[in-house]
Order: sequence, then structure tokens, then C-alpha cells
Amino acid sequence: MSEKITSIDRLYEIRDTVAREPDFRGVDIEIATEALGVFWERNKNTIANNLNVEQRFAVVLGGFTFKGFIDRVDLIPGTVNEIEIIDYKTGKYEVRPEERGRQLLLYARGIEHVYPNIK
Repeated sequence: MSEKITSIDRLYEIRDTVAREPDFRGVDIEIATEALGVFWERNKNTIANNLNVEQRFAVVLGGFTFKGFIDRVDLIPGTVNEIEIIDYKTGKYEVRPEERGRQLLLYARGIEHVYPNIK
């Protein structure tokens, strides 16, 4: 089931439900709550525009198949078919701007392949 989250309280309800699952026992709820709070503050005004999360793609470019997944795809407000690609960086190292640009260009080509009518 997919659900649009419209409040931080609902996000915390989901946190509590997931925390009771065996695979998540031992997760530090305080740290998780802090991370969810940061996520909510950064995204609360745009989350309603979300079209997809973890969008997988495979696209052939120059005889090579590139596969990946995009963290989040949002519809740009006021448009019908224009999107914003969002990639969360959670790694321990900083990505150089030129590498980031190449990655996002591949993501854009991947989205064009999955959704030909999207810009």
C-alpha cells in the first residue's frame, strides 16, 4: 500500500509501527526521530508533489546499459509533466560537482526512458 504522508504525526505513527517489527528491533528511536524530523522540515512543503520514490531504471546509452534507481521524483508545481529529480546523499564522502552532474544526467535519461512524456 502506498500512502501520501501529510503530517509529521503520521510519519511518527509509521515510525512506531515499523519499530515493532522484528527486523527493526534495536534501532535507536531517538536517532530515527531526529532524522525523520530533519526530513520533514526539509520536505514538508514539497512532499505532496511526490510522484515516486526509488524509481528503478535501465537505459541503453552508447551500447552500454546503465541501471540505477532515483531516490525521489517530484512533479514541479504548476506543470503537468515536468519533474524534479532528488538524490539524497547519505554516504561518508563528498561527491564532486562534475560527478554529481553526470549522475543526475544519467538519472534524467533514465526517467525519459521510463516516462517518455515527462521532462
